[in-house]
Amino acid sequence: MSANNGGMGIVKVDNPTDHDYLIQSWVSGDHDGVQEELFVQPPLVKIKAHHKVALHIEAIDAAIAAQKKEKLFQLNVKEIPKVEKKSGSQLLLVMLTKVKILYRPTALSPEIGNEYKKITWKKSPGALQVTNPTPYYVTFSEVWEGHNETHPLDVDMIAPRSTIFIKGYHGSHDIHYRIINDYGDISETVHVTL
Repeated sequence: MSANNGGMGIVKVDNPTDHDYLIQSWVSGDHDGVQEELFVQPPLVKIKAHHKVALHIEAIDAAIAAQKKEKLFQLNVKEIPKVEKKSGSQLLLVMLTKVKILYRPTALSPEIGNEYKKITWKKSPGALQVTNPTPYYVTFSEVWEGHNETHPLDVDMIAPRSTIFIKGYHGSHDIHYRIINDYGDISETVHVTL
């Protein structure tokens, strides 16, 4: 979601089942915390069997567009099944789906481009130190050491202007990584020699 798009994002929800559902949606902070910067509309809507609905996510705090780095939120979508009028006991399952939302302020380029290649990698005692000097979140598709992908390292994403430590590093001088770009595609492989 980008402030360059008027601070509005759209998420489409599809109901491929034969049943109607009520869906409740809200945006929380990156760790389920309360936030007052983004709003989802409609917060409550009925989705019929084999239909779709569009959820509109809007920035309601103008100050968020002036920030100097991306911010992470979560879109929460709870599907509530229709209660059938039957006699006897029923088991109803309520599903909650969480999706990461990245808000990109107007001060940043609308696309990450090759910024992910600025990430620095450094050997650290018992771990691999990774630093992201950019204002963008970087989501890794794969990270491995050595010259084949049989030594994957466990890492998901790195926040803007932050450092993380990856455990399970065996000390190879060669690190390779790919990221998931703005369009959901996998980037070219980047090779780093430590």
